[in-house]
Amino acid sequence: MPVHLYCVHSNQDDPKKCTAKKLQKFHLLEFRPKLSAVPRNAIILDPTAPRMLSKDDGNQVLQYGLVVLDFSWENLAKMLPRSMRNGRVLPNDPPLLAGNPINYSKPSKLSSVEALAAALIILGESGQAKQILSKFTWGHTFLELNYSDITLE
Repeated sequence: MPVHLYCVHSNQDDPKKCTAKKLQKFHLLEFRPKLSAVPRNAIILDPTAPRMLSKDDGNQVLQYGLVVLDFSWENLAKMLPRSMRNGRVLPNDPPLLAGNPINYSKPSKLSSVEALAAALIILGESGQAKQILSKFTWGHTFLELNYSDITLE
């Protein structure tokens, strides 16, 4: 059973470059207008969270889902509540490198699809990670930079 993916989307970035909108178009994630509209116990990918995402979060994610926040990096601090009980940060050792053309090889400057894919891989759902990355011509690049043992083929 695939992980249910959600996106709290703010319409702050160029819609043509928005990876979450493309995933929505393919019915691979659902948009929600605000955090209060996602399932209460869903795990939220929050780059400011004090707790790191791990395999131990797998059952909770399978039951309630995974949420990506699609905000402009410049506005991130004012968009997030000070503390989120279910917030998790992606591991940063070694730093994940962006494979997208806008932030190519910049550490920790991931697009929404890259953040979701990394989380899915950590949770043992690499098949679903490959599925969402396959919608982007550069999806394989993210895997090559960070997970050389996983390919889109």
